[in-house]
Amino acid sequence: MSDSLKIDASLRRRTSSDADQDDGEPAHGGRDRGGADNSPGEAAWDVPDPAGDDEQASTGGTTDTPERRASASTSSPPALTDDGADAERPAAPAFPPFPGFGDDSEAQSGGLDIDVMRYARGVWQRKWIVVAIATIVTLLFLLLALSLPREWKATVTLIAETHRDPFQLSEVPPFRPQEYDLQTFIDTIKLPSSLDATMERVGVSVLRMTMAGAIAVSVGRDSKLFSISAVWDSPQTAVRIANTVAELFLENAAAIRRQDIEQTFDDYSSQLREARAELEEAHTAVLAYEEEHDIASLADQLTVLVGQVSALETEYRTQTAEAGAMRAALKRVRAQIAEEPEMVVAISRYYSPFKQRLSDYQWELKEARTRYTEENPKIQRIQKRIATLEQLIEESNDEVAPENEYRLNPKREELSLRAQQLEDDIQILQAQAAAVKQTLDDARSQLDALTVARTGYQELATELREAEQLVDKLASRQAEVRVALLRNDPGFTVLERATPPVFPEPSLRKLVAAAGVILGGGLGLFVALALEFLDPLVRTARDARSITGCDLVLEFQQAPHADDAVVDHAVPTAPVSTLFRSIVNDLHTALAPKAWRSLAITSAEPASGRSVVGVNLASALALKDELTLLVDADVRADAGPRPQTLLGVEALHPPAEITDVLTGDAAPEDAFEPTTNPYVRLMSAGDYADDRGLLLLGSRGFRDLARRLKREGEHVLYDLPPVNAMEAVIEAAADIGNVLLVARSGHTRRADLKAAAEALTAREIEIRAVIVTAIPDRLIAGKRTFQPPPKSKKQRGKGKQDPVLVDEDLAPS
Repeated sequence: MSDSLKIDASLRRRTSSDADQDDGEPAHGGRDRGGADNSPGEAAWDVPDPAGDDEQASTGGTTDTPERRASASTSSPPALTDDGADAERPAAPAFPPFPGFGDDSEAQSGGLDIDVMRYARGVWQRKWIVVAIATIVTLLFLLLALSLPREWKATVTLIAETHRDPFQLSEVPPFRPQEYDLQTFIDTIKLPSSLDATMERVGVSVLRMTMAGAIAVSVGRDSKLFSISAVWDSPQTAVRIANTVAELFLENAAAIRRQDIEQTFDDYSSQLREARAELEEAHTAVLAYEEEHDIASLADQLTVLVGQVSALETEYRTQTAEAGAMRAALKRVRAQIAEEPEMVVAISRYYSPFKQRLSDYQWELKEARTRYTEENPKIQRIQKRIATLEQLIEESNDEVAPENEYRLNPKREELSLRAQQLEDDIQILQAQAAAVKQTLDDARSQLDALTVARTGYQELATELREAEQLVDKLASRQAEVRVALLRNDPGFTVLERATPPVFPEPSLRKLVAAAGVILGGGLGLFVALALEFLDPLVRTARDARSITGCDLVLEFQQAPHADDAVVDHAVPTAPVSTLFRSIVNDLHTALAPKAWRSLAITSAEPASGRSVVGVNLASALALKDELTLLVDADVRADAGPRPQTLLGVEALHPPAEITDVLTGDAAPEDAFEPTTNPYVRLMSAGDYADDRGLLLLGSRGFRDLARRLKREGEHVLYDLPPVNAMEAVIEAAADIGNVLLVARSGHTRRADLKAAAEALTAREIEIRAVIVTAIPDRLIAGKRTFQPPPKSKKQRGKGKQDPVLVDEDLAPS
């Protein structure tokens, strides 16, 4: 057995390493440890040389072992670095959902993913709570329904009058009383005065609120009919109340209309008296105006004056226009005079022939411009000659000025005479226009006076006619209002009076009872759902996934018996063997080999099944001919059943334990313990009286041990204490780098699991997978590993739960 476990080879490597160090050279694969950094056990933890082992095995003629068969049948693991860096794992969800709201294996959607099956199971488990609450609430509502009294209802039917024959005395539209909405009259039924009058006439004495609640009004949708109902505990009283309310309704309607008509009549009477007084004043004013302005010859005078004013306006406009035209002509003449010089050159004498010819051409150009445009060929030819002569004069430097003879400008004198004549004509026209303007103003004044007189008379006549019409209208409207006042019509008629009812009103007992059943059932369901939502324990793999955010969550169904929960390599077809072989395959598929070759198994609290999971994973790997080292690092005093107990090797006592290795008192090979499975090695923890050994998990010795075992090229599973045991547990998990988190269904609290996951994530420790143990058969989401045994007749219908398996259940009796 020792040969198969390679213990002797490890011891030989240790001896050779010691010999190399004695010669002053570092051991193969180890660090150069010198001075105070050396510890008693570091020399034994140097990296072994797998190639050297193979060479020794081949030269020594070692027999074939299961380890070598496994190495031949499986591919060699990828090379691991000294620091044991972890492989990349799939990213966890950015926002883990709340308990009860998780994501399935499918991609998360944008909305909430509610675990309907979880709440359905929670309601079914609490069905007796739902039944109890529903029964209590239903009984209370039944008592309330039985206490309801019997009531009788009497109804009066009325109709609203939509048409009345108007009383008309003039051509204007007849008087119509103020129209009110039907609801306005209905609102008067429950006025305090109306309620008091109803109780007084009927002879009952109750609160106004009670009487108002007993009266109801129903209005047809597209009908003028409406009914007034009264509900009372006596049919005769109900009839009296309904009829009395209808009578008061008609009286109130008539009183409202009469009050409005009386006020209208008073207004019309006052207006009629004022209109008659104004009519007398208007008649007197018209007579006085006719005598003062001689209204008889007013039309002839207006005709003559209108003709004179029209002729004078035409003449005045003509003279004004002529004067304006002459002033414009005078302005132009004066502008021409200002442009003309007072003296002009009569003769210019040049002694130079060029200048004489230039002067002649200039006079010729000036005369030509008075008759032709600048584009004319003659003007352009003269301009070219002038330009040529000016160039010749400039080249000859002839500076002699000509001799000129001057005389008065005859054109200026002619323009001056023309301007004087225009000024004289303008003064004559202005004098004539002023005379015409004066005559026109006098005629207009006379015409305005006559027009004002005629307008005043027309206004007075109009006022007189309007006053007469107003008096006639007000007298007619007053007569119409008096007729409406004498009618005193309420606008409603009783179509059918109330009669004593034969049967009482349908009771609300059935409705109240049905409401009690619905409310009780709904309240019971709400309480059950609330209890399930607030359930503090982890129940299913979906709960663990939503809390930890880990993508790989595995299920370990509750075994019907304790013996069925541990993998036995002698029975590879057992259900638990098949389950953990499937779990190993899931780990192979989802994770890179380096991501879980060295794996720490821990939990949020004790008694979660870590040792069972570790032993089963090692045994499942052995079923696949893969070498596995199981390290029992749970050095607590109350650690429960050890892995050696589960593997059936508790009777063996290795020469050293893990604490001896961590303190440097022994080499790792001294703590290796053989098992009944040739592919599984075990490093035992031993028994302790207290928990001080937990501090060693955070020591340098454990870090060096973890680094060394990573380089062994085989699977290493660490059975660590719970995360909440001590901070050193998290430090040990950080040295290992990969964690398998264990939670027990119905035992692990959601808060503890979340705190453990957050603590590991905060230290950048990868949670490679989560396994939920002891899941009842009814909560398994995937395929069931163990089929529940058939229940006896006595157990059927009792709701007996499956037993919960923990590490303590596996201890030998």
